[in-house]
Amino acid sequence: MSMTPYINNCNYNGALTALQYLYDGVIAGSSYNKSKILKIDQNAPIGSSMGQYAFVYVPDICSKEKCAIHVVLHGCTQTIADIGMKYVENTGYNEIAEANGIIMLYPQAKKSMFLPSNPNGCWDWYGYTNAKYHTKEGLQMSTVYKLIQGLQNGDLEMTSVYNNEQNGEFLKSFSQ
Repeated sequence: MSMTPYINNCNYNGALTALQYLYDGVIAGSSYNKSKILKIDQNAPIGSSMGQYAFVYVPDICSKEKCAIHVVLHGCTQTIADIGMKYVENTGYNEIAEANGIIMLYPQAKKSMFLPSNPNGCWDWYGYTNAKYHTKEGLQMSTVYKLIQGLQNGDLEMTSVYNNEQNGEFLKSFSQ
């Protein structure tokens, strides 16, 4: 598809191919529980061109045991403002996460017209936020790292996207 949302069903599972390259033994999944999509305040710094919230998919098994965390970055013009939850819900990562016990973290960039200029809501791959954009000191990468740490430590407040329940106890159970 050469138009928004740039998510195709073309008999090729790009999410599976990517995750099989990165992790041993990853298998395809067939379904996931939409109620396990949670929202987290990103607490992104001013000038980072990041949205207020990140999203996380937590498989059922991860409420009982520690799971790997995989970060999934959307493409340009695939922000929540552009396509809603389509990227989080329809790219195939959640099905694989459920089948393999991998937590999927979906941080969110956002469009900004000035300071910094990011009219397409792209992740900073060329230095529009600052000169250290590609390092752990970059505004976006340091925010993503803090989200990962928060998931690992169990100290992030998460809210269900679909039923608006607080999931603090659920978070604590999968991070131990």
